[in-house]
Amino acid sequence: MNKEQERLVMNDIFTQAAGGNAIVWSATPRPGVSDAEHVESLPIKINLAASEIYTRTGGNLQPNFIVAGSNVVAYLAKTKNFEANEAPKNGGSFLAGRLGTLDVYQTPGIGTNDFFLGGIGNDYWQAGYVVGNYMPITYTQPVTLADFTTQSGWVSIYGRKMVNPQLYLRGRITV
Repeated sequence: MNKEQERLVMNDIFTQAAGGNAIVWSATPRPGVSDAEHVESLPIKINLAASEIYTRTGGNLQPNFIVAGSNVVAYLAKTKNFEANEAPKNGGSFLAGRLGTLDVYQTPGIGTNDFFLGGIGNDYWQAGYVVGNYMPITYTQPVTLADFTTQSGWVSIYGRKMVNPQLYLRGRITV
């Protein structure tokens, strides 16, 4: 259930991020440019997007993370400034590494060629997205049905809300 909630939140942020697909990077290099040189242009695009968020917030918030699909992380891993982490064995979203000052998270909650950039501020005035758990994951009491089978389940109640879409910018890699 936690992974389901996490995927919903990641997809929700990606969908509602301001500016649409503000970052579009083609994985196909231009003629005369080597693959190694071309892949280094992706962090440049990301840094330009980070400066756009910084400008949007009046210099109050510098982005500090990227949430990306698996193909985006694979391209970032080829760059010189990417420091990879070991992938967990349980699947789901995880901290894939760092690109300069940005934490890079890989998630199945968005498309494999999609990503978004965002920032977590120091106080609630810099919140872009809020998730509130009203009731944590709870086991329900067993219920016996008319055919004498017994069932039980898990339940959770939570709310989620985009507060400031200007704190996020999404992008896509085209192939």
